[in-house]
Amino acid sequence: MISRVLTAALVVLAFVVLLWGPKGPQHWDANMSPQERAVFEKTVWALGH
Repeated sequence: MISRVLTAALVVLAFVVLLWGPKGPQHWDANMSPQERAVFEKTVWALGH
């Protein structure tokens, strides 16, 4: 289960980096919807734990 969550988190993170990377982190953070922010925070939490 842990590895499945980690794999999903890595896929989401890779998708996010590919999609928003060129815009830069400040731009991305400023324009992030609440839903996107929730996914991002869950991904960071999953990677950190």
